[in-house]
Amino acid sequence: MNRFKEQMLATEVVMWRKKGLFLLTVLICFFPFYITYITSQESLEYNLWQLRYFIAIAIIQAVAQITIAWYNLKNKVPNYLVLSFVVMMIFFQLTFGLTVILLTNA
Repeated sequence: MNRFKEQMLATEVVMWRKKGLFLLTVLICFFPFYITYITSQESLEYNLWQLRYFIAIAIIQAVAQITIAWYNLKNKVPNYLVLSFVVMMIFFQLTFGLTVILLTNA
């Protein structure tokens, strides 16, 4: 258990992993816009107008995720913060996608 604690508190991460996490974050930030577009294709203008607040949330979240990933790339950050960032990013994508799909099919 002590080894796990030491690994989570460590700040030494190889640069290619940091760059990979940043690139993955940027790519994942496009998912909410893609899922909104795909679910709104039937009547694009009407559905996009109905989902305008979700698009604004997606923009704010994308900016926040890219900012956090940039901070992780440029600074030494403990591994537990990187792990919590990845978990937060995945849960946002999951809840956003499910919410948009359920709202457009309602």
